Amino acid sequence: RYSSDGDCDDGGPGSEYSFCRRGTDCADCTPPLPAPPPPPHMPQCAVPLELILVIDESGSMYPFASRVRALLQSIVAQFVLGPSLARIGIVEFSSTSRVAAPLTVDAARLATAIRGYRPGGLTAISRGLLSAELMLRSANIRPEARQIILLLTDGVQSRAYGGDRAAIAAADTVRSRQPRAEIFAVGFGGAAEQTLRRIAQQIDHVRRLETLESDDAAEGVQMGE
Repeated sequence: RYSSDGDCDDGGPGSEYSFCRRGTDCADCTPPLPAPPPPPHMPQCAVPLELILVIDESGSMYPFASRVRALLQSIVAQFVLGPSLARIGIVEFSSTSRVAAPLTVDAARLATAIRGYRPGGLTAISRGLLSAELMLRSANIRPEARQIILLLTDGVQSRAYGGDRAAIAAADTVRSRQPRAEIFAVGFGGAAEQTLRRIAQQIDHVRRLETLESDDAAEGVQMGE
């Protein structure tokens, strides 16, 4: 009679009423199952690393701004920051380039730089790459640390700045000045994969993202391998 009426009626722990014998109102008195555990986080990499994120901040990135911020946060979260471990810097480029954060172990400073991402302007990949090289040249780089420049872009270099040929030439300049630096190129949208390959010069250093949803994209941009 009282079973499955939405109230626990058997007088047991947590029951509202004592209208029926203990154990006869199981549908209403069974405690809810515990919530499943959250999915595991991507394991952090504890490695000596100098990582510079070179991020396209041109106007075409405006529709993706919030997703880019989430992706950058996911990439930063892959690494254990520390004086003997990972240092991360951020360069943003559009018509010009700017250092949003120098190489640092300060997670709060990186988070502030990521929140300041505001797309607008044309695309000068070459200026972003050369700013990254200058950051490596100016910083006290640790000889044991791997050096990675990670380029993220959705397009090609604007003709006003020499087109893709200038972007490729800038990547060559980075390699000639910083022989230990590895360039990874990550493209999506209208990015020219052939240009990205020539910028990175190694096929396994090129990634193509079909989406900027942060979880899927972060799995495709794992620099700690």
